[in-house]
Amino acid sequence: MAIKRLVYCYLDNELVFDRIFQEMYAIGLPEDRKYCSTLQAFLWLFIDKNYDEIEDLLYNYSTESLLYKAWVLENNMHYHRWCWRTQQAHALFHSCTDSDLKKKIVNYYKKNKGAVDYIISMVEKVPEKFGHTYIAYESVLIKQQNRWNNHKIVYDRLNAPELIHFFIYNNYFYEPNEYSTPKKTFYSKYGNSKALAELGKLLLDKSGYKTFFITIKDESTLCRKEHAGTGIFDENGNYVLVVDMPKGKEISVHNDQNALEKYLRNGNCMPPPKRQFRFALPKNFFQKNI
Repeated sequence: MAIKRLVYCYLDNELVFDRIFQEMYAIGLPEDRKYCSTLQAFLWLFIDKNYDEIEDLLYNYSTESLLYKAWVLENNMHYHRWCWRTQQAHALFHSCTDSDLKKKIVNYYKKNKGAVDYIISMVEKVPEKFGHTYIAYESVLIKQQNRWNNHKIVYDRLNAPELIHFFIYNNYFYEPNEYSTPKKTFYSKYGNSKALAELGKLLLDKSGYKTFFITIKDESTLCRKEHAGTGIFDENGNYVLVVDMPKGKEISVHNDQNALEKYLRNGNCMPPPKRQFRFALPKNFFQKNI
C-alpha cells in the first residue's frame, strides 16, 4: 500500500520527484552501497502515513529535512512525539460527538493558541464523547526503534557521510569519560570523542570512502587533553571532517592537516549541540482532512 501511494504521488508530481530522486541518488557512492537509504527514508514516511511531512518535502526538500522527518532517533524523538500527539488530537477533535465540548475546545484553542494537551486530557475524562480512540506515542515508538536495533542492518543503511553525521549527532550523547568499541558504542548511545569518532570511521570505511582518523593532544588546555575526529578525503585531497563530537554541528572542509588540527584543538570545550524546541502551530487544525 505504501509503495502504491508513492507511485500515485510520483505521477502527480513527476518533475518535483525527478529532482528529489536525483538528490537522493547523489548521496553516497552508488557503486558501493547496497541500496539508496534516502529513498528508503522517503518510503518510510508513506509507510508511517506522515502525509503532511511528505507534502512539505515536495516543496522544501533537503537531505537533512528528510532524515529529521523520517528517522526517529534519540535527539529528535521530541519532534516525532509532538507530531504524533498533534495528529491524534486532530482525529479526536473531529470524532467528538458533543457539540458543546467541541465549542469548548475551539474556545480553548483560540485563547491558548493550541489545544493538543487539552483535547487529550478531555478524552481521558470523557472517552464516550469521542469516536476516535487515543493511541499513545509509546505504542508506535517500538516500531521506530526496531528499525535501528540491529547494527549490521544499520551499518548498511549509513552509507554516506551526510547520513553518518546526522545519525551520530542525533542519536548519541557525548560523555567525556566513556570509551568502548564501535559495536558497544553503537548500542550504548554515548561515548567520548574517540569512541564516537571510531564508530564514525567504521561506518565511513564500510561505505567505501578513503578515510582519516586524527587525535589531538594538548596538555595546556583547560578542557579535555585529548580530542578525536574522523572524516574522508574529497576529490581534491581536502580533509572533510564528518564526526567531531561534541563540537562539530556541521560537516566541515579543511585544506590541510594543519588547518584540521587547528580546528580540532580545544574541541571538547564546546558544549554538545542542541536543537531548539520550537514548532510552528499546525495549519488548519480544525479543517477536516478529506
